[in-house]
Amino acid sequence: MKSAISIQNISKKFGTLEVLKNISFDVPVGRVLAIIGPSGSGKTTLLRCLNLLARIDDGKIEMNGFSIINKPTNFNIRVLREKVGMVFQQFNLWPHKTVIENLIEAPMLVRGLSRSEATEKAKIFLKRVGLADKANEYPSRLSGGQQQRVAIARALAMEPEILLLDEITSALDPELVGEVLNVVREIVAEHKRTILLVTHEMGFARDVADEVIFMDKGIIIEQGKPDDLFRDPKQERTRQFLQRILNY
Repeated sequence: MKSAISIQNISKKFGTLEVLKNISFDVPVGRVLAIIGPSGSGKTTLLRCLNLLARIDDGKIEMNGFSIINKPTNFNIRVLREKVGMVFQQFNLWPHKTVIENLIEAPMLVRGLSRSEATEKAKIFLKRVGLADKANEYPSRLSGGQQQRVAIARALAMEPEILLLDEITSALDPELVGEVLNVVREIVAEHKRTILLVTHEMGFARDVADEVIFMDKGIIIEQGKPDDLFRDPKQERTRQFLQRILNY
């Protein structure tokens, strides 16, 4: 099966701290890969490297055949932004812009859509996340769950081939987590995009992922199908982590 994401022996340091150590894996087109692991294991840094928000020190990354190099040109960054969408832990919405303005900015600047074209598409994606009636509100007037759904709609508005989700429920109150995860479940069910998600929601990862990776201290400890990895992990470190998280 063709790979949408191909990562080969990548490493990343911050000063003397090696955050990613010789990481390799592939994600087939249209599949969902969940990455789990303790805080500080390198999960967020990995996603940031995939979106050129951090530069790898060694190795090779390809996203749908597009090579991500250590010193990308502005053109390469622009092409990547068209192919890959990312939703962050924090909502990162522009507070001085309305919801609809937050959604249309990137399609206009990066994809060259007119304001009317971008607005029409933005309305479609707001409807999909259940916020059609919030188009003219400012982020400060929305709940955390609503703001994160706007952030998801903003990523979808670029119609990316690949979607990166970085702990998108970590900044939410517990009662708001479900509404955001339900939106992601609907996106997954469409089978239109390759999705790589970092999450602490173990039940969610087990439900939606085709494959799960467990990372710790910058390396991949174990990789497998969700039922296999959660039910019968092969590595002791994976078992210890799941026992603490799931209390079994």
